[in-house]
Amino acid sequence: MYSIFRDSGFLNHVQLVHEFQCSMPQPRAIPVAELLTIGPSPDEIFYPASTVLTRCEGAGCCSDPKQICAPIETRNVSLVFMVKHMIDRQRDRHHEVIHALEHTKCGCVDKRIIKFD
Repeated sequence: MYSIFRDSGFLNHVQLVHEFQCSMPQPRAIPVAELLTIGPSPDEIFYPASTVLTRCEGAGCCSDPKQICAPIETRNVSLVFMVKHMIDRQRDRHHEVIHALEHTKCGCVDKRIIKFD
């Protein structure tokens, strides 16, 4: 019976999971449309089209299957994008500041108390 726990493939896998604990957020590419409270108008093109923010989703493992890796500390960041108007070309290109929430510390949190915005 104990021989199944001594299998080197299994032990290597367990070690890998153990070393990848939920704690530090990882950089993720986030499309600008996900940051806007109202989606961009069909006339607007944002540059860059995405940004990089640190996120906890998929950033580490939790030993309890009832928990997920989620943010326990965050900070607000201001990101400057250039906006170009495709239809109304009379309008000048301009810069727009978009505020986003960046995850700064992750922890294992009960799935039932997480609110997804």
